[in-house]
Formats: sequence, structure tokens, C-alpha cells
Amino acid sequence: MEKNEPQNTNIFPKQTKSENFVAENELHKVLSLPKEERKDALTEFKKQLADQEKAWAMCRNAIEGEIVKNPDTPREKLISIIDTFSESYGFGKTERDIAERLIDSYYRYRENMKEVYVHSGGDAHALAEELTGSDCKQSSFLEMKPGLMSVDFLADNLTARRMRGEKEPDPNDRIILAGFKEITKGEKPVMYTVVVVPADNIERTQIHENEHVTNQLFQEEFDGMNSSLEIASLWEEYCNKTSENEEKKEEKTVCLRKYLLAEEKLALEKSKDEIIAHKKSGDERNVTYILLEPKKEGGLYDYFSESEERMKNDSDENMIEPWKKLWQDIVISEYPRVVEEGEQAFNRIAASHSAEFAVALLSNVSLRKWPKR
Repeated sequence: MEKNEPQNTNIFPKQTKSENFVAENELHKVLSLPKEERKDALTEFKKQLADQEKAWAMCRNAIEGEIVKNPDTPREKLISIIDTFSESYGFGKTERDIAERLIDSYYRYRENMKEVYVHSGGDAHALAEELTGSDCKQSSFLEMKPGLMSVDFLADNLTARRMRGEKEPDPNDRIILAGFKEITKGEKPVMYTVVVVPADNIERTQIHENEHVTNQLFQEEFDGMNSSLEIASLWEEYCNKTSENEEKKEEKTVCLRKYLLAEEKLALEKSKDEIIAHKKSGDERNVTYILLEPKKEGGLYDYFSESEERMKNDSDENMIEPWKKLWQDIVISEYPRVVEEGEQAFNRIAASHSAEFAVALLSNVSLRKWPKR
């Protein structure tokens, strides 16, 4: 099979196939060296790791470019792109396995989407009702088309709100959606996006929502999808504890800290997703400001609003001070700092390369680690 030679593969030093760079193994070698040799070896290790991460970003962009050209391109053709980069930059088995799993996830979601789309016979109202469980018969505007991995709907504002779960949206209120992405449950999950019309920039909003679709693959691979279950479990554990003496109060405070850290972890995963989607769509606004705007002031991304309600409704007076301290440390201080530094890191990388390159480089990296890239 003819391999797809990735563009600009000579911008980093190539490694031969026998020089596969496996970060964990190489770091172990560095740390095993005599102390006087370790500093230079560590510098070289960091350089090689950075080169391989950049090569991974190039590989992802090459694969995405092939998919955009032909969404049903054979799996073997995409694997050949991985082969080319592996030979050039020494990808180890871990990197190859991840890349192949991401490709397989792409085909799985694409096939699920195609199956329901074809079965619908092009009836947007019927498919919208099937996917969302909402009544879309009275919509004033609803159209759909197949995306790469999702069914992409265009809908009027009231229909979009019904599709998002509002039973009887009030047509007189001022809630205006731009768009959203969802995924169905079951053995064959289907992703779909909804973009509201009329809109200032339908194309940009569609790019934004489709990036959330792509991010779904990386969240499943790198971030895990059990954060919400972990949060629910930790909150239940907290509620079941008492604070009748100092020892029990300390135990309950430890549990509260675990709960808020789990909330922060999920908030950072969601913030990472939003930063990438905003930047990929060409949105030049300050995304940190958008993400940190409180719900009571009209913010759409206040990921701690439920926890804030729980704090206000907590009847355990012994926990008032622990709540205040942990809320200040985690929610008020740490979380905004990580988000702001993450967006700054993205902007720096995008300025020296491109937004597409930054997306590819950072998608499989936690938001906390973006400043180190």
C-alpha cells in the first residue's frame, strides 16, 4: 500500500525505527545515570519528548486532514499515516495503540451516526425525536445533515431548547442558545449537534460544536468518563459523615476536600473542552472570562453552581469554616488560575504555530500541564 507522507516531516530530527522513544523507559535510564551525567541527559530527554509530542500533533492533523477529504477513507490508509510518523519519530507501542484506538472510535461513532441517519429516511423531525425523546413536531425550523461522526441539526431556538431537555420552554423568556453537542446512551451511542438559527455565525458555531464531537474521543481515551459518578459517590460519603467531635470533623473535612477536588477535576476537563472548541472555531474572545462568569450573572459555564447550592444548604454548622476555606482555596483561587494559564499556553502555541497545531498538541494533555508544553 502506498503510504501517506505527512507534510513537513523534516522540521524535527528524525529517529530511526530502532530508536523508538518510549518516555517511561528513557526517563528510567536517565535517572539511573551517575549524578554528574544526569543533568545533560535530562535536558536531551526533555528535547526528545517535546519533539515526539509535536510529531504526535502533526500525525493527528494528517489523519484529520485525510478524514475531511474522505470521511469513509479505509482504516488501513489512516494506519499508514501512523506508520509513517512512527518510522520518522520513533513512536512507541503506547502511542501507536492510542492512535489506533482513536481511529477505531472514529469509525464506530461514524457507523452509528450513518445507521440512524439512513434509517430516518431524511426525516429530521423523526430522528430528532428518536435521539432526544422530545416533541419536535411543532418546530418552526429543523434541518439536519450527516457530519463526520455526528448528526448535525439546525433548529430554531425553541426547538433547540426542547431537544436539550426543556419540556415546555417559555417563548417569552430571553434564553437564547447558540448550540450544543450531546451523545445518546446505549450500546450504539450516537453523537449529535444542534446549532440555533438565526445566528451571528452559523459556520463558526458548527465548527465549535463539531470540535466537541472530536473531543469526545480524547475525553474517553485520556480523561475518563466516570468523574460524575465519582463526584456523586464522594458527596454521598460526605453527607453520611458526622462532625460531632474534632476527630470526626477532620474526617469529614478530608472527605469534603476530596469532593471539591473531584468537582474541580471535572470542571477542568469541561473547561479544556470549551477552550479547544472556542479556539478551533476562531473565537477571539477571552475564553477564561466566559468560563468564569457566574451562573447568577448569566454565565453558561459555571461548573460549580451545584456545589455552591450544596454549600449554602449544608445544615452542619460545624462545617461552615471548612467549606469557606476549601472553597476559597480550590474554587476561587486554584481553578481560575489553571484555566487562565491554560488559555495563555494555548495562545502562545497557536501564535508560534497555528490553532490547529495547538489543538492537536494539547488535546491529550490535561489542562494543568498545558503551560509546560
